[in-house]
Amino acid sequence: MRFWGWCGVVLVASLVSACSGSGGTDSGGATATSEAAWATPDGKVPSSSAKRPSELSLDGVTSCDLLTKDQRDGFGLTGAQTSKLSSTWSTNSCTTWDADRVRSASVTAVSTEGIEAFYRGRFTNMRYKPTVVRGFPALYYRFDNAEHACYLAVDVADGQLVDVAYGAGDAKKSAASQDEVCDTAFQVTEVAMDTLLRSQ
Repeated sequence: MRFWGWCGVVLVASLVSACSGSGGTDSGGATATSEAAWATPDGKVPSSSAKRPSELSLDGVTSCDLLTKDQRDGFGLTGAQTSKLSSTWSTNSCTTWDADRVRSASVTAVSTEGIEAFYRGRFTNMRYKPTVVRGFPALYYRFDNAEHACYLAVDVADGQLVDVAYGAGDAKKSAASQDEVCDTAFQVTEVAMDTLLRSQ
């Protein structure tokens, strides 16, 4: 179970919300999100390696390397940046806040577990919706009562993924709709992938 809070996101409470993404594909455009579009993990893991345009190694990549200062500034994330151990992935996650500490983005380069964890039910009360980021298989995933946050995981290699969370620490302080939050989360994921692709 994840909750907005750990340098961005932590395993603490039972959550599963609406993360309706426009911009959920590389071609852009609004994506209608119905409840039927979200799946519950059933233990069946699709073969995603054949769908990747290439394999991107996260070995030696630190999470804070994946969003440059210019990229963070472009999203208004000009506040404090921290790197802390994620209780979700047991690796460091990098979180950057806006100047008012209302919104933040967290990026985690996970080199010890692949996207199959989502299909196998790694998280309690989680649902997901497939998408594509820069040609790589990815998932939106969501938890109940977390309309102020949106999550994506990108399958970059066997046993490795890039995990991104974006949203507000307090939903009452953010006027953004769920669609807007997920649009921005998708854009943050795209630029993180751009940085990773340039580093290979």
